[in-house]
Amino acid sequence: PYRPLDWGFDNNDFLNALDEGAGGHVDYGVLEFAEIRRNTALAQLEFVSIAPIPLRVKEDFEEFPSLFAVEVFLEGPECLSAELNFSLNGIQQETQSVSNPTNSVLFQIALPTDFEELTYNVSLSSGSGANRTVYCEPRHIYNSAPSSIVINELMSSNEFTISDEAGDFDDWIEIYNPSDLTVELGDYFLSDNSSSPSKWHFPEYSLQPGEFLLVWADRDLNDGPFHANFRLSAGGEEVLLFKDEDNGIRWVDAIIFPVLPTDFSYGRENNAQNPWILFSTSTPGASNSGFLGISDFKSNENLIYPNPVSTLLFFGSKVSFRIESIEGRSIARGTGEYFDASLLPSGVYIVHFDDRVQRFVKQ
Repeated sequence: PYRPLDWGFDNNDFLNALDEGAGGHVDYGVLEFAEIRRNTALAQLEFVSIAPIPLRVKEDFEEFPSLFAVEVFLEGPECLSAELNFSLNGIQQETQSVSNPTNSVLFQIALPTDFEELTYNVSLSSGSGANRTVYCEPRHIYNSAPSSIVINELMSSNEFTISDEAGDFDDWIEIYNPSDLTVELGDYFLSDNSSSPSKWHFPEYSLQPGEFLLVWADRDLNDGPFHANFRLSAGGEEVLLFKDEDNGIRWVDAIIFPVLPTDFSYGRENNAQNPWILFSTSTPGASNSGFLGISDFKSNENLIYPNPVSTLLFFGSKVSFRIESIEGRSIARGTGEYFDASLLPSGVYIVHFDDRVQRFVKQ
């Protein structure tokens, strides 16, 4: 049978149920019952203020180790103030404070020459007095490397020098362990972006004393474990090496390299030591040696190289120059340390300087 009839309800009972109880079956109408439940629930709540929420933190090592920057991106309640509390080498420093930041807040810390460890945290306060710190535990940034692995050599335009497992001639970065200890690479990162230190994570690998390791900067992650998720720019950029630490990160090594001709590498003149020079003969996976370095051509301003040339022709210093074809037709003129010969047809050309004239071959 039709169930409502079991209780003796009729259509009027149904229509009046919003505001009235049903003759002892229920004590309240629907609206009154909902209001009672709402008030009961609210009576059990404790209203608290909410602190601003750190959506993302960006650490920047572009000018490290002379300067460290950290930017905190915010959401949630309005931030009344943000404070950077930090210590250098265990000594507490004066707090930095920014009032009423909007979408983000940026802090910069000038670092002393004897800097070894920076410890910091950022606290955020709302107008209602609620506070929040960005990290549960203070964050640690280390400068001194416990291991001595280094970026030793790199090539940003590899056409014929060396191929990877897949037969591709890709950019490469050489890591070297000059110490007498084995270094476990599972906690290390390589990056080409100073604000993204953990961009590429090394696989688990034991780098033996005196061992050279090639990392291919080609974005071909499926080609093998030592293929990074970034490429190098032949126009020059930075490469950085970091190590993960408890509640922090360690800056291990970094290099900003210049414009590199095709199949020229940039590396340490002596393994694991400064200065960095340009190699006409690269040594991927082996001890550094070469026929020509930047230090060489700086001391010999009459040298142009490479010759023959396919892309950039270097002059050894900033000079005024004029380039002609072998027939004497004017090709280009300017002032600089190099000339981009990539668009020239193959052949023999003459370059005029203020004090000399030289020939070069375009491949």
